[in-house]
Parts: sequence; C-alpha cells; structure tokens
Amino acid sequence: MDERLGDGETFTWAADYAKASQWVGVIHAPGLQLEILPKIDGTLEEQNDDDTATDGLSAQQADDQHEARSNLLFMLAVSGDIPVRTRDLAQLATRRAPLSETLLRLFAERLRHELLVGAERRYVQREDNLRTVKGRLRMRQHIAHNAAHRERFFCAYEELGVDTALNRVFKATCRALLDATQASATLVALRDCLAALEDVADTLDPTPLFAHVHITRQSERFRELYGFCQLVWLQRSPTIRAGQTRTFSLLFDMNVVFERFIAGFLRRYVMPSLPGFELFPQATQHQLHLFDRAGKGVLRLEPDLLLRRPDGAWLVIDTKWKRTSGLRESKRADLYQLFAYAKRYQAATSLLLYPHMPEAADEDLALVTDDGGAGPQSVGTRFVRLHRDLHREHEVTSLAVELKTMILAAAGLAVHQVQESAA
Repeated sequence: MDERLGDGETFTWAADYAKASQWVGVIHAPGLQLEILPKIDGTLEEQNDDDTATDGLSAQQADDQHEARSNLLFMLAVSGDIPVRTRDLAQLATRRAPLSETLLRLFAERLRHELLVGAERRYVQREDNLRTVKGRLRMRQHIAHNAAHRERFFCAYEELGVDTALNRVFKATCRALLDATQASATLVALRDCLAALEDVADTLDPTPLFAHVHITRQSERFRELYGFCQLVWLQRSPTIRAGQTRTFSLLFDMNVVFERFIAGFLRRYVMPSLPGFELFPQATQHQLHLFDRAGKGVLRLEPDLLLRRPDGAWLVIDTKWKRTSGLRESKRADLYQLFAYAKRYQAATSLLLYPHMPEAADEDLALVTDDGGAGPQSVGTRFVRLHRDLHREHEVTSLAVELKTMILAAAGLAVHQVQESAA
C-alpha cells in the first residue's frame, strides 16, 4: 500500500487517534512529550498486549524503537540536518535519551566548542556622536546634533565585533532552547554559549535576521549550526511559540531527509569507489527544462540524484519515502515524472528508490518506442534496506556495497569493469 501521507499536515486526525504523516521528530508541550520515529521495514509495529515490558513496550519493541531513533540520528547527521561531526557519529549509537534531548545536546555542545574557538567577528557599520573623528563625518546629522557642541562629531564608521546577525541568531536560539530541556549537561552547555555571546544584542525573534546572515569561508564551521537554528525557528515544522503556552517542536520531513541522506551517503561512502562517476544532487548545474517559451525554459526538471557515467551517459535516481512493494503500487505521477527525466536526459536507466519493505521486489519497464516496441530505455524500482544498525561499521559497508552494486547494474557495468577503468 502506498502511504506517502499528507504533504503539509503533521498528523492525519481521526475520531480516536492521530496518524503521523511524513514528519518525524519531537513535539513538546507542558506535561506532554511526543516522539515520532520513522517506521522502516516493519519496525515499530503496534504493541503486543501479551508481551509487554514495564514501560508498555516489549523488549523487541524497545530495541526497535532505539534502533529507529539511532538510525534517524545517523540519517540526519549524514544529510546535514543536525550539527554532528563525522568523528562523533559513533557516539550517537550509545545514547538512549529521548530524541529531543539528544538533538539539543548535540547542538549546544557543538556550538560551545565552536564559540571557544572563537565567535564570528565582522566589521559592522555604526553611527555615533563621538569626541574624535572616526570614519566618515556625517555632515547633516553633525549639524543637527552638534550646533551647540563643537567638541563632538557625528560619524559613520566600521567596527570589528561579535554583534553580528549570525551570533544574534545563535543567542536567541540558545535562550529559546533553555525552556525546552531539563538535561543538566545541555543546560550547562547552553548557558556557556550565552556567556560567550554576552556582547551580542538580544533578539526575541531572529527570523528577520536570516536575510542578513552570510556564511563565508571564515564562518563555514558554523554552517550546520546555523542550519539547525533555521530548523528551530522557520522549520519544516510548527513554530516553537504557540498561543499563551510555551511549546517546542523539532520535526523533519522524511521525504527530504531520505533524499539528502542517500545523496550524502553516496558522496561519502560510495562515490570514492566509483572512479569516473560523478554525482549531482538535485541535478546541480545540470537542470534542464521540459518546455520552451520564446527562448526561456519552462518547467525545470530537478531529479533528486543525477549520476554521470564514465562514458558521459546519465543515470537518474529519484528517492521516494513511501511504503510500496513495486511499480504496480507506484503513483502514476511518479512514473510520469520518471518518464520525463528519462526522455529529457536521454538516460538509459531511471530509477525510483524506496526504503525496503516486506515483499518488495525490483521491477523494470521498457519505454515504448514510436513504432510501439520496447526501446532501450527503462524505468524501474529499487529498494534500500535501512532496517539495520547504521552505527556499525560493517552495516555501513554493507549498505555502501548494496548501493554501489545497484548503480553499476543500472549503468550496465560490473565491478571489474570499474576497477579496470580506474587502472
């Protein structure tokens, strides 16, 4: 059954229950904390009343829940949605704390580390009435303010400091998150960050500042932290402020997470072993249009993953976070989309990539030629097994081999051909 639920609503509501759509994460309100984990390959099934532990979950369900939470953190880290360095990934597997506490602690500790290295400093434009000339004299303001004060000069000047838009965003986020955690280590880290940002102005709502934040080479180490702040305030989820009650939510769209995870995983663990192949997430620099209007492209195509083979031909992979067992259950719109990619990029093979489900089976369909026969181009479904402990090195290696084998098979190549090409 195809279960890509809702494109915007967090829940599908019924009379006596609510069902999460594509969102995962945490929703926190006074007296309630709701954790939504991805259901992958039959995990997190409904509770068995005959075999329950003291917390309401069987031992197997508790293990499945921990694995789902742990794997979600791994996927978020690889996709770049949470500020975790590669060398810290292994530590996530040992954390059995609620998802919200883990996410907030990761942010707080990473931000504290970077602020100890040094907060962002920039030249900031300032205007002030000074006793000495500094920068440029603003004549109109000088006359207006200092007709009776010849000892003063109204000047505009630049000053190197930490009161930047980025640091204001960090400070506002730290203050907001103080109300969202009770973990002592996280509280200490957040307060240390606030102490390091003491000279930064307070901002209740930092969202207008986002337009003024510019990540440069000097501030590149803050990129993931800033992205997390955007997630907190703008979100692909509800706001942290609602009505008169303090609430906090941190939700992730699994459609986006899955796409970015596969792209990040391929880039990190697979592409180094595929010499001659190039990966372009979202068809970066290779986006084509389906139509033309007076010389201007119309309906831009952005396949999730575009791979260029050593011979220059294209391979298209479109990720779909759906529960499906094959092409017969794929949406017509997805197949039409894949057909458009195949024709426009002249790709010999175009694939829909789903998370593996029970009874899932790879399938392929040949595109029909103008004379009604089967042509050389094809579209198909493939499945990636995520019901595994992704924090174990051998499982990561196994997943990398599966994806590499899938790409080579779709490209019509064998492993030894790639090795010979590299040699």
